[in-house]
Amino acid sequence: MTDFVYIHLSLPKLQDDPNLQWVPSFRVLVARILPWSLHPYALIRYMCFATTGARGELSLSSQYPVNPVAYNSPTLSDDTPDLHVYYHVQEDQRPYTFPINPIRPIDGRDTPTPTEKFKNGVTERDGGTCIVNHLRSDLCEAAHLIDVNKGNKYIEKLTTLRSLNYPNPQIIRDVDDLRNGLFLFVLIPPFMGLSVAFLPIPNVYMTSDDINSRTPANSSLILHDLDPPEDLPQLHVLALPDGGRLRIAPHDWPPNLLFDVVFAEAMCRSWGLPGFVDQIIPAWSIETVETELETTSCDESAPSMVGT
Repeated sequence: MTDFVYIHLSLPKLQDDPNLQWVPSFRVLVARILPWSLHPYALIRYMCFATTGARGELSLSSQYPVNPVAYNSPTLSDDTPDLHVYYHVQEDQRPYTFPINPIRPIDGRDTPTPTEKFKNGVTERDGGTCIVNHLRSDLCEAAHLIDVNKGNKYIEKLTTLRSLNYPNPQIIRDVDDLRNGLFLFVLIPPFMGLSVAFLPIPNVYMTSDDINSRTPANSSLILHDLDPPEDLPQLHVLALPDGGRLRIAPHDWPPNLLFDVVFAEAMCRSWGLPGFVDQIIPAWSIETVETELETTSCDESAPSMVGT
């Protein structure tokens, strides 16, 4: 039985080298993710997309031509303790591929206070109670998905680039845009992007048919705790219910691409291998692909590069 999955990503080399390199990126406990999906390969493929921002195929080999895994398989097709999978980025996606950077800070530094417009707008949009566990407003806060410290320039570039893989680009130019916020119980935001992630359904590679729980509505957002404490305190279970469905607002709701980013951040913090998290990610920045952004037409009215 497979205990761990090692995920290798094909990433562009630095210093203007157009070639790709295989980077061992994540070590994932199989027992952790199997309850999340009926088709674990589809989930792993989504994880790779969330991290790189690029579409691709998942294979058991690093060699070309690519022989994709069976995405609808209910099991992982290996009996060895360690399974290695390789995410081959599509050739037309390579100029836009970059791992998440910078990762959400977790050093406890002060975060600028959100504007009143942001706080009031997110609170009103989400009904004044936590969208996870429905706790009352005085126990909650309006939390940013993309950390406010990253600034307006970063979120604009990030959403511009990530919109290339969505049919309806949603470019956000202000970190205090309502679409960059959720109304959450105060104990949830400190874990967001650290061990807590939100799985949007449907996403680029998954539908409700891939989910191992009650059938979602047309769209769902599912909370997952990637690295919970071994002895879970009751408060942790109540605050961060793994597999819990979030209440979705009818307007000004965050686009999936922001949930992709938070999922990738949590993966890096919880499952990232040292060489990937400590060396590759700090060396990359969104400016790496700035030239491509300047030569690519991608605004709210432009068609996407690849549809869903």
